[in-house]
Amino acid sequence: MLSKFSPVFLAGAALFAATGHGVVLDNEYAIWTAFGNRYWPALYVLDGDGRVRHRHFGEGAYDTSETAIQQLLGVDGETVQLEPSGIEAPADWDTLASPETYVGRARGERRIGDGAAEPGLNEWALAGRWTVADESARLEAAGGSITYRFEARDVNLVLTPPAGGRRRALHRPPGR
Repeated sequence: MLSKFSPVFLAGAALFAATGHGVVLDNEYAIWTAFGNRYWPALYVLDGDGRVRHRHFGEGAYDTSETAIQQLLGVDGETVQLEPSGIEAPADWDTLASPETYVGRARGERRIGDGAAEPGLNEWALAGRWTVADESARLEAAGGSITYRFEARDVNLVLTPPAGGRRRALHRPPGR
């Protein structure tokens, strides 16, 4: 249950206040499953009758997505040009050598052993006592670690703490 004091609720309320549009939370993956979605990020633009009129998987194509939204709204204008920086900057596709990686059993590709061996490029390992489910891995005791050898400008890791803790995303900029 989502408390009106939770950070997620407050962030959604702030976005609604700023834009006048609601924010959908899909913690149980009901919408994700209904669309048969297998991508992140995924954008679905629906018309007033609930029909999917545009979809895009992955990053980029922002101008195409904005044009689709403008057409549905009956707006004729230039697309907004943004210059994202820092964590908002898109991937550097020309130098990216590592794919998106998952630690769950269903899509956990390129996992090697127990973390004792040095991983090759794009290989990863869990050391310590872990329980690996289809979409996640849970550390069961202190002292565990994740080792991943990647080649990219930066890495992002989403972590969920034990009950009562705070969820956080770890972002490591280049060289850190």
